[in-house]
Amino acid sequence: MDLAKIPPHDIDAEQAVLGSMLTDKDAVNAAIETLKEDAFYREDNRAIYQAIINLYSKSEPIDIITLKDELESMDKFEQVGGYEYLASLPDKVPTTANVQKYIKIVEEKAILRKLIKTANEIIELGYDPAEDVEDIMDNAEKKIFDIMQSKNQKHSSYSAYREVADIAENYFYRKVCGENVKNMAYYPVYN
Repeated sequence: MDLAKIPPHDIDAEQAVLGSMLTDKDAVNAAIETLKEDAFYREDNRAIYQAIINLYSKSEPIDIITLKDELESMDKFEQVGGYEYLASLPDKVPTTANVQKYIKIVEEKAILRKLIKTANEIIELGYDPAEDVEDIMDNAEKKIFDIMQSKNQKHSSYSAYREVADIAENYFYRKVCGENVKNMAYYPVYN
């Protein structure tokens, strides 16, 4: 992996999701249905999201004051930037009517990060001389399948799974076998 590359993320979309959650109850429900804490790239946004989930699970109101208290109980208030950052979040939202789009952007960037991480793990397996090829292929398939399973069920489908699996498989072969894979026989992971 090229360490100079920054993993996929969209800070504006993350802030728009959090800002929407602070101003619209429906946005809280929409985000919690789709996003997990690790969907947020920035650690401060991840902590804020976790604090909102904590408040939601306790059926407490979600606003800047209650969020501050929850973050303080988590010892994260100063780490996230204090009042200044929390107060700026609602201003980052053009309109809460688009919260589903912001959520989708955050979710897709998180999936791309997971896919990159998984592809690198699969590459490492390919370079391990002690590993059996069948075991590597089974492990690669499982890792890709796990990414799809972590995605919200309403978005998961076999065709999406196949598309992601094919991308990862092709990436794996290019990295292990070199860019010139035209002459290599194709052995599909799936039958």
